[in-house]
Amino acid sequence: MKYLKIEGPLNLEIKRGYKNDAVVGGLDKFILKVIGEIEINKEKKHEIIKIFETYGKLSEVERAGKVKSVLKILNEQLFTANEKTSRNEIKQESVSITQLFIPVQYVKGVGPKLSKVLKKLEIETAYDLIYYFPRDYIDLRNISKIGTIRSGERVTVKVEILNVSERRARLNIITVLCTDGTGYITAIWFNQPYIKNVLKEGDKVILSGKVQYSYGKWEMPSPDYEILHEGKETIHSLRIIPIYSLTQRITQKMLRNKIKAALDNFATNVYDYLDETIRKKYEFLTLPEALANIHFPDDFRTLKKAKERLIFDELFELQFLLGIRRKEIKELPGIELKVTDEDVKEFKSLLPFELTNDQQNAINEIVSDFASGKPMNRLLHGDVGSGKTVVALFAIFIAAKNGYQSAMMSPTEILAQQTFNVAQNILSKVNLNVALLTS
Repeated sequence: MKYLKIEGPLNLEIKRGYKNDAVVGGLDKFILKVIGEIEINKEKKHEIIKIFETYGKLSEVERAGKVKSVLKILNEQLFTANEKTSRNEIKQESVSITQLFIPVQYVKGVGPKLSKVLKKLEIETAYDLIYYFPRDYIDLRNISKIGTIRSGERVTVKVEILNVSERRARLNIITVLCTDGTGYITAIWFNQPYIKNVLKEGDKVILSGKVQYSYGKWEMPSPDYEILHEGKETIHSLRIIPIYSLTQRITQKMLRNKIKAALDNFATNVYDYLDETIRKKYEFLTLPEALANIHFPDDFRTLKKAKERLIFDELFELQFLLGIRRKEIKELPGIELKVTDEDVKEFKSLLPFELTNDQQNAINEIVSDFASGKPMNRLLHGDVGSGKTVVALFAIFIAAKNGYQSAMMSPTEILAQQTFNVAQNILSKVNLNVALLTS
């Protein structure tokens, strides 16, 4: 699916805040370069080209609108006529990830008012809502009997409401007397008068909270509650429930409900980019399964599997970005540095020791990079004292031979001083000026 070649960087641009840096060299240049490979309507292709010709000059707010409009075009015009059949088959079963980038206010039950609250949590799209993962979990699967509870425990009980009463003093107090057949317990809420309109006599409810034995009766102050409805799935009880980071004017219940709605409407059919062979090989959950279980896990084993899959996705995305950047770097013009056998011999003569085989191999690879005319992108890895500095000094030596200056950075001032001393001892023998700059 060739459209993925630009869909991935576009989604990454959204995540990175429309900085035009989702791809090295700029998202705009990347899109203009590859758009010719994308098989979409010519008119739409021209529209995308026009957008990205001026993209780099736009503000971040303006870029946001442009990126979303391009994603919309891709959803409407992804394939040519000979690809439409396969695309329609996928659409019947799945939702493209780009369809999740709709404003969060259009998620069922959110609306404009709550969307402003969610924005404080950096939740602006359905995607943000689904990918707003819990910070913790509480296991409310085990039901306790009132007759067996102990004071100070946090318990979950399944009860029937016998009476709801309100007392007004300095505080508004709602008391709800309940039973499960083994005993009685009173749930108490302070300054929450709406509770009396929610909980009714005869309702069967789940209460979760800390219990205390006071004045000869069991009490549960300000418990979490959920009314049971026949045939309806519980969200806030009788399961492992998610705990989210919050902001003002939103509760755990509210956020749980909205995320559950988003999962039910979108995530259950999100298209999984990962090949089934790879999923089976590493025993990964599908993407819809992982998203569902990171929020509302069936059990802790499945929660662990969901985390594994989503961590893989995050690392894969990073590697995808780095892969694109490496490819771009390789295509950039570099400086060709000439290295002769005499240069290598001269550098070796400056050293009071013989190079190891590993040092010589590293130098040979650097010489090959210098001759390629492409930017060098290498990581020199070795234990402390293995001779990495000498290999780096060789590269500096060759750059100087070709008329260029070099800079070597160190993470600490002490290490910078040590490196300077080594460089000066070696390179001063051929009259190369070495300087130390510290903050």
